[in-house]
Amino acid sequence: MTDTATKKKHAPESHKTRKAREKLLETFKKQDAQITHEALQATLEKIHQWISDHNDSRVTIKGKPIRLFAQNQNAAETSKKVKEFAQMLQQSHAISNNPFAAEKKPEKLLDPSKLLGAAAHS
Repeated sequence: MTDTATKKKHAPESHKTRKAREKLLETFKKQDAQITHEALQATLEKIHQWISDHNDSRVTIKGKPIRLFAQNQNAAETSKKVKEFAQMLQQSHAISNNPFAAEKKPEKLLDPSKLLGAAAHS
């Protein structure tokens, strides 16, 4: 089989679509031509210069240090909904691991679909 036989047949591109595609490709080529090693270095120098020019207006942070990827040392508190969901999972896990509790059903377990639905709307 030839390559043309294996390709899906599509309607021919309209003149407007072809012109728009050519225009976009030309724009992309111009942008790619502007991204050079020298242009990146010049931009990097401008950023460093801006930072040093505005150094006097920077606010110093005192107290605990801020670091990226601090292994969740400064994590937010767990939300009420997540705590309820975790409790529901623990209860269902405890029930499923207890062979003598097969007859018992918990009095009140949260419906996960309602829990997730409420979280999506809030």
